[in-house]
Amino acid sequence: VQGFFIQLDKIGWWWRWLHWVAMHSYSFASFMVNEFAGSTWSCPSETEQASEGLSFCQPGQSSVSGEQVLEFYQIDPGTPGQDRWGNSGVLVGMAIGFTAIAGVWKWLFHTGKK
Repeated sequence: VQGFFIQLDKIGWWWRWLHWVAMHSYSFASFMVNEFAGSTWSCPSETEQASEGLSFCQPGQSSVSGEQVLEFYQIDPGTPGQDRWGNSGVLVGMAIGFTAIAGVWKWLFHTGKK
């Protein structure tokens, strides 16, 4: 699933830079913060848990907080650039930047009628 479920420190150092230039990294973090920050989720019974293979609920645990899920994925909503609005700003900036780069490329290398 394009590395969404792989923690950053488990990716080889030679690929980590892709995390910071890929737009989906910021949108995924925003969606995760929006869904899990400040929420609590009830855990299924131990038999359901064993059959479903859930990793956040430990045996005997009745609920899991959204902060535990975010911590597992190494997303800290209190850190600038990892909250939903900071990530949205990064996404808008990347869209403007990539559009500007494409415009300059097109202007420089346009071979048709000018």
